[in-house]
Amino acid sequence: MRWCRAAWPAEVCGSRAGRCAGSRPGRGSPAIVLEAGATDTSIAWAPILAPLAARTPIVAYDRAGLGASDAGQEPPSVDRQVADLAAVVSEAGGGEPCVIVAHSWGGLLAQLLAFRTPELVAGLVLVDPAHEGMADGLPRAVRWLARNGRLRLDGLILPVERWLALRGIERSLDDPNLRALVVGAWVAGRATRPRRQAIRAEYRAIVSGQAGIRRARAAASLPDVPIMVISATRGFPPSVRKRWSALQADVAAAGPNGRLVVVPGAGHAVQHERPDVVVEAVLQVLAEVRAQAGRPARACLSDPGWRRVHLIRQE
Repeated sequence: MRWCRAAWPAEVCGSRAGRCAGSRPGRGSPAIVLEAGATDTSIAWAPILAPLAARTPIVAYDRAGLGASDAGQEPPSVDRQVADLAAVVSEAGGGEPCVIVAHSWGGLLAQLLAFRTPELVAGLVLVDPAHEGMADGLPRAVRWLARNGRLRLDGLILPVERWLALRGIERSLDDPNLRALVVGAWVAGRATRPRRQAIRAEYRAIVSGQAGIRRARAAASLPDVPIMVISATRGFPPSVRKRWSALQADVAAAGPNGRLVVVPGAGHAVQHERPDVVVEAVLQVLAEVRAQAGRPARACLSDPGWRRVHLIRQE
């Protein structure tokens, strides 16, 4: 059993249980790997692909069971998702570390990768990243219900997530034809029963993995690489937003080369509402990584430069 490419040109790498995918980078380095938020797919990065693809190869992938990717042989867990991200980064980098751009839950996965295998990470851009400490600000009864599996997080989050995602796509893409394609792809990625089951399974993995994330953060530190933490200011109740922003500031301060970028008026999906801010942060991190390595400040590609990678099982 192996995993194969599904759409745009991308090569597949072998890994444990055949659950890894990646791409062969074109000219220029380091490559950028895009990690989407909880239950989201590579479609979430549509607004920033074009300006970044002119600078370096990009890999955007769907986690197992989401988007166009087949489900894994086992239910998702934090450890499996970090291992898959590591496999994608290893293949995308071709032996070199990558710049990882990650949103929300993906931001936590990216940090865990940096804790465990810092040699894979050349730089981090964390877009309104989630934090395990966010749960501490919730009412005690809600935390107990979530821990004991009696709170259907998908029932609370999915309608809000859908509204935010579609609103962000519509606001960030001017071309009506492209906007219709991206919205259609986003909706199609959640239209089938297996995809909805995968979404619920990921939320369960997030809840059950919180204790392990706390242990990982206590036992390790972020590597000395360029780190940008982009913090939104809207999109959640004020008390939640305040605590979330404070935790994001802590993440930026914890990195030896970390910086915080606060985006006034932006909601959680900053890459949709303010793609210019995300692109600028990525390009700055990219330039710093290249400067440290003595590489040219800019490397244009003659090909589109980005790859969308799906995890699709083939017998």
